[in-house]
Order: sequence, then C-alpha cells, then structure tokens
Amino acid sequence: MLSNILNNCYEYIEQNEEGIITNEMNIYPVIIEDYSKFQNLTRLLYICKDNFTENEIPLLDLIVLYLISDETTDEQLEINRKLRTDELCKLFSLIIKKQFKYKRENEVTEFISDDGKSIINCNNYDGIRQLIMYQNLMFEQKIYKNKLVAEWAEATLKAKMKNQPKIGMEEMLTTISVKAHKHYWDLNKYSIYQIYSDFYRIRKDKNYDTGVMAQMQGGTNEVEDFAEQLDLYKNPYDSVFVDDKKMGGLESVCGGN
Repeated sequence: MLSNILNNCYEYIEQNEEGIITNEMNIYPVIIEDYSKFQNLTRLLYICKDNFTENEIPLLDLIVLYLISDETTDEQLEINRKLRTDELCKLFSLIIKKQFKYKRENEVTEFISDDGKSIINCNNYDGIRQLIMYQNLMFEQKIYKNKLVAEWAEATLKAKMKNQPKIGMEEMLTTISVKAHKHYWDLNKYSIYQIYSDFYRIRKDKNYDTGVMAQMQGGTNEVEDFAEQLDLYKNPYDSVFVDDKKMGGLESVCGGN
C-alpha cells in the first residue's frame, strides 16, 4: 500500500535458469490525466475464467480467441477478435508506457513491446491483470452461473447503493481541490489510488470534527481517529448479501451458484 500512495511502478522481471533476464517491464499506476482513456479500455480486464465454461484454456486465449458475442459469420468473428487485440495493445501501452503489438504464432498468443523486451502471454497475463486491478482499485464482480441468483445479487447491490451518495471521480477531484487547496493541474498527475486515499482521508477528518462537536454538546457517540487506516481494498461485491446463510439457502434452492 505504501508503494501505491507513493505512486511507484511495479518492476516485473522474468529470468531463465542462468539468471539472464528474458522479460522485463515496469507496470505503472494510472494517473488522472489518463483516467478517461483507461476507463474505455478496462472491459476486458474485468473478464475472468468464471465468465467461461471452459477452464482448461488460459484466460488470455479465452479473451482473444473464444470470447462469445453475437457474431454470426467467420468474418465478423475475426473483426471482433481484431478489435479485442487492438484494445489490449492500447491497454498494455498505457500501463507499461511502451507500444505493444499482437502476435499469434504456433498457437502461442503474445503481446510484444516495440523494443522486444516486454512480453505478455498466457503464462504471465493473469498475474499482470491482477496487479493492474490492484494498483487501480478495480474489483471483480462475483459471477453467479445461476440466472436467478445473479438477478437477486444485482437487485440487492442496487438496493444497497440506492441510498448511498453518488460520488464519482469528478466529485472526488472537486472535493480535494476545495478542501486541500490543490489545483487541478496538480491532481492530474495523481494516481487513482492517491485520489481515493486523499478523498476518504478528508471525509474521515470531517467525520472526526463532526463527532467531536457532537460529544462536546453531550453526545455519547464514538469518535474514530481521523488518521485511522483506510480500507480502500474492501471489495463492494463481497457484501452483496447481508446474511451468508440466506445466500447459501438461495443457492441450494437454485441448484448452486
């Protein structure tokens, strides 16, 4: 977490048995300047093996070759595969700050940087994907294979979010700018993690002041320390169902998840 708040990149290295580096890349957190571009490239990152019935095939191959959509012709299938590989090339180029190209040869899927030193393939994609999601506070939504359970989970999440304040990146940026007196051109260089961290620290500080004032007026409320650790990695999808026993009962009735 300290590396995230300091906006450090992650150095990924692969070596052979002789200790010679065969693959290396720096994976950078996304900064606000690139936030909109990144959001347009994240859909494939959210795809996991639970989206497929076939688990023997590597995830990267599943995304590139077997992602099911509404194509009806071989030509349309190939067009959409090209769109997916182009999308992944743009994503890797943004994150690693090198230009990437797609290569499929001898049934091996690879995305190779222009200098040839960085390679993303079926062997390392899963780990790199998880790192990108971790750096940028992306959370996997649980996949329910039973349609009824999936609909119930979606409805439950919507109900929970209904009374929550609508806070997006714009609201966080304006809050930080006003409360911390920071210019937008400075915030433009902040990472997503840094923005979330600053915003929720400001909220915790405000709650602390409010709690202290309430106590001074005779309130018996507990006051959380404004410097208490932030839990930015709490997955919002982990608590879709308040009672796990009810969830288990629903899955039993529906024949599993």
